[in-house]
Amino acid sequence: MPSYKPSILLVEDSEHTRLLVEYWLKDAFELQVATNPKAALAVADRPYDVLLIDINLGSPNNGIDLLATLRKRPDFAHTPAIAFTAYVMPEDRERLLKEGFDYYLGKPFSQRELLEVLGTALARPCTTC
Repeated sequence: MPSYKPSILLVEDSEHTRLLVEYWLKDAFELQVATNPKAALAVADRPYDVLLIDINLGSPNNGIDLLATLRKRPDFAHTPAIAFTAYVMPEDRERLLKEGFDYYLGKPFSQRELLEVLGTALARPCTTC
């Protein structure tokens, strides 16, 4: 009997970071990867258990804009969202949480830190059940 794998939408423009996250998560999670906001919106045709979104995506729109767009969709209104970023000053963390992200993971990060924040996000009680 196959076990359930939580689904993650990873939006990250850095190839190295994407490959690292994919390697670390491939066995325990179902991972959908997008490299920019447009690609993320194209694969946001179904709900995910967690959104893992880089902030600086090297395009006109950033991760904050993407999250705002996704939050307007019923399937994503309450999906746990993790800001995944190199903006690591204390005020950056607070700003991103005020912008609608539920969690924050600064870069660089360890596998343990990534798994901890994902575990916390997945353990969050459902607000729409």
